[in-house]
Amino acid sequence: MGIIALFVALGGTSYAATQLPSNSVGTKQIRAGAVIATKIHNGAITSAKLSPGLNALLRGTKPAAEAAWRDPTILAKVSSAGQTVLSQKVITVKATAPWVNTGLSIATGEHLWTDTRSDGKWSGNPQYFPYSDANGLPVYPGGYRVDAKADVESLIGFIGSSPPTPPEVSIGASASPGGPGGITNPGFVEAGNTLLNFAPKTTGTIWLRNNDNTNCCSDVGQQIVKVIVTTN
Repeated sequence: MGIIALFVALGGTSYAATQLPSNSVGTKQIRAGAVIATKIHNGAITSAKLSPGLNALLRGTKPAAEAAWRDPTILAKVSSAGQTVLSQKVITVKATAPWVNTGLSIATGEHLWTDTRSDGKWSGNPQYFPYSDANGLPVYPGGYRVDAKADVESLIGFIGSSPPTPPEVSIGASASPGGPGGITNPGFVEAGNTLLNFAPKTTGTIWLRNNDNTNCCSDVGQQIVKVIVTTN
């Protein structure tokens, strides 16, 4: 009877161990110092199988801290403006992406606030142009613009159902900076690094993109964007 009980106990333990959900064991479930090299079978665990946080724990280091936002006080500013947050979301906008649908919308009387993470950078072509933050740079030929009112490689938005995109044009990297380019539209939003308490002229879905109409070709990088919709 003792042998049977032991078999059942071991069988139950084995079953429980093999039924753990994926990614269910992390830094919170493991006591500090409980997992050391002598307790792990050689080759049983590789870094590719572990989360960054658990990798850091096994190496005895802290996980890398997330980069700060460019305006960490933006929610306090929302409150100071006498507004409340209706919705907010963090969106990744890659330099090469067409218009990115944020999944958020804005109605009459509501306000738009955006902020970008401090590690965001992109370039229209690193071979010819430097990296910039979400404010972009005035060093590009103006013909690369989507929004005529914003610098090339700046973060722009659009509020409405169908964002416009001007046709791509062929421009040499040696062309003079600035000059005409892009189009105007009441739905455009010149967001840049940080946009505070913006009252849009249009309503509808909020879209984001890099202000470069040839961004599919040689652009690199991304911006992490916090989008906040508020009301009075």
